[in-house]
Amino acid sequence: MRPVTILLALLLPGIATARVISVDGPRILLSDLASGADPVDLGPAPAPGQRRRIHRRALATAGPHRLPRVIDVQTRSRQLTCSELQLLLSAALADGTHLAQGLTLQRVDCPAQLLLPVGDLALSLELPRTITRAGRVPVPLSLSAGQWPARRMMVTIQVDGVLSVVVAAEDIPAGAALNGARLRLEQRPARGLPSDAVIALTELQGTRTIVSLGTGEVIRRGSLAAVPLVNRGTPVTVSAVLQGLRVTSRGVARQDGTRGQTISVLSQASGRLIKATVVGPHQVRVEL
Repeated sequence: MRPVTILLALLLPGIATARVISVDGPRILLSDLASGADPVDLGPAPAPGQRRRIHRRALATAGPHRLPRVIDVQTRSRQLTCSELQLLLSAALADGTHLAQGLTLQRVDCPAQLLLPVGDLALSLELPRTITRAGRVPVPLSLSAGQWPARRMMVTIQVDGVLSVVVAAEDIPAGAALNGARLRLEQRPARGLPSDAVIALTELQGTRTIVSLGTGEVIRRGSLAAVPLVNRGTPVTVSAVLQGLRVTSRGVARQDGTRGQTISVLSQASGRLIKATVVGPHQVRVEL
């Protein structure tokens, strides 16, 4: 033993002679420190790459087990490589709900260093909507290892491919209602497409153009407006569900309204103004 180590051991007992014990789980158990001891919970384990020091005198429940004066507890850890993270992300994106058909994951911009506890890895995505554009996309995810709680983080991925987008099949004037005869689907390289390009014909139900469109032009959400399903001054059917029964009455719309919009309606039954939600052409619903 070196002279410095001997001096430290004499002056600061426990510091120079600390025993290092590795644990796997998120909690430290007395049985981790002493073989045969009861699994008494001694508190949280340190994060990967860190240590937690435990002094024997602080263990009121050490019992008959012989323990060193000082124990340094560390969590067994491993570094997640960029290729491993890319494989996990590729598997999560392959379910068809997070990435539009035709797009593929090209690359992951990995953190400089990502230490995780040992154990089986599980990754889930927390995307609010499907990725429908190419380029760099921030992706929130939840990553767990072994018994440890999931760790939330943000990574950036590179996406590219070919998308099926809706284009004008003919010249369409501003204010025109959109229907299948005026539209078609085309395969276009994803890189360079507008971020609000429409990729499904169903998105265009009940819409009209607010600008003129040329043949072959990609339809953008920003160039559309909802067509009112209810017009001011026109009769509407008012429906409500009361104790499991659907009740209908008549009314007159006092405002234009698109699907899902709340408008004022004059009830013919009561003669009062009521608030109702537009649910279809000349159809509104009252929430009771």
